Amino acid sequence: MDQPDLRRSMGEAGRTRARQLFDWPLVFRRYQELWGELNARRLAATETQAARAWADAAPRASPAHLDPYRVFEHYPTVTIRAETQVELMPGVTLDHYRQCLQHPLFTSVRAPEPIVLKIWSALEKGAATVATLATAGELSLSWAEVVCGTLAKMGIVSLR
Repeated sequence: MDQPDLRRSMGEAGRTRARQLFDWPLVFRRYQELWGELNARRLAATETQAARAWADAAPRASPAHLDPYRVFEHYPTVTIRAETQVELMPGVTLDHYRQCLQHPLFTSVRAPEPIVLKIWSALEKGAATVATLATAGELSLSWAEVVCGTLAKMGIVSLR
C-alpha cells in the first residue's frame, strides 16, 4: 500500500494477465476448440452400435420442461387418440374448472380457458370424439389430445 510503483506494476501485470487469459477473442477461440472436440467425440461415439443406441435414447427435450404427455405416454392402458370419446362428468361446472386452475398441480395448465369454453360448448351437447373437439376448439389434433387429457386430470371430463 505504501509503494505506489509496486501497486502500479502489479496492477499492470494483473491487467496483462487478464487480457492474455480472458480477452473475448481468446475465450471465443477456446469455445470453438471445445465445440470441435465435443463434435469429434460425438462422431466417434456414434460409430459404435452401443454408443448409437445410447445417443438415440437420450432425451429430446429440456429436462426442466419435459412434456408429461410424452414422458409418460407408455404408462396408460389406453392412449388418447382422435377417436377417444370425451364426456363432461355429471354435475361439473365451469367454476370447478376455474377452481382447478388455482391448484398448484395446474399452475402451468395446458387447457387455457378460451379453448376450454369452445370445447365445453361442444360437450354440453353430449359426448364427442377428440377429433370433433379439435375442430370445435380450432386446435390441432395433438393439442386437443393434451387439452382433453388435462381436463380429465382435473376431473372435468371422462375419456372412453
